[in-house]
Amino acid sequence: MVRINQRLEKWKTELRERSKTSQLLLNYQSMLEVAISLIKADRTGSRLMHIPAVSDCLPIFAAAAHKMSQLGISNPDVFGKFTKGLHVIRRSNHFWAGLSSDLVIEQTLMRSLKTNGGLTR
Repeated sequence: MVRINQRLEKWKTELRERSKTSQLLLNYQSMLEVAISLIKADRTGSRLMHIPAVSDCLPIFAAAAHKMSQLGISNPDVFGKFTKGLHVIRRSNHFWAGLSSDLVIEQTLMRSLKTNGGLTR
């Protein structure tokens, strides 16, 4: 099994060096594996799985933070919207009332399921 893993890693390295598309897809696959391991750790409640999963997330967070720090230069329109707080949904004018879009979608769907007839009507 170790020999198979070594050959697979060697093959992945060669693919990364040969093609930008392969590099992109392999990086994407790696990020998915990190996300899956974090979800698995959370869903099973395993602290032993959670610590390395979060540790694997840190380089991704660092890269995202670096990219976001350059947003004012690379995309000033989007940066302006983030600066104005338009990346959250506000149902009221209270300062602490900003909600993420996925939470609002979940709340809306759950509310519609609880009404008379649910989603079927």
